[in-house]
Amino acid sequence: MNGENCYTLKDFIDYINGQCSPQREEELELILEHDDHATLMYIEALEIAHHQLPILNHQDQFVESVMDVLPQSPIHQLHHDKSSKRKWFENPLFHYTVAACLTLIFLSAGWFDRLAPEAIDTVAYSSESALSNELMSITEKWLDRIKP
Repeated sequence: MNGENCYTLKDFIDYINGQCSPQREEELELILEHDDHATLMYIEALEIAHHQLPILNHQDQFVESVMDVLPQSPIHQLHHDKSSKRKWFENPLFHYTVAACLTLIFLSAGWFDRLAPEAIDTVAYSSESALSNELMSITEKWLDRIKP
């Protein structure tokens, strides 16, 4: 169906007022789905015919009644089901606990000390300058070795 010349502004006004045949309504709906110009013309028809349309007094109640009638979307149901059936090992608190435990184990085992054993030896034997200066220079040397 060619959507360019098979509709007029009057067709859309009739469609809005419910004065079209069911077949013509289906044709116009198909045109509206695929033709941007038709959509703009439909919006223009709405602006022209808006004073003929009934006034909706209780918009909030109308919206709630429509939302109650609509079925819940499957995407929302899946998300809701996943969050309610979250496994214990997917909980972020579990991840933080494991990370803290591993850090304590590595600290107590001296694993972090083995990253730069010469750094500890240098600090332990030098008493000429302040400890913070020594740590700073050792850190700088260590970082310089890491740089490519």
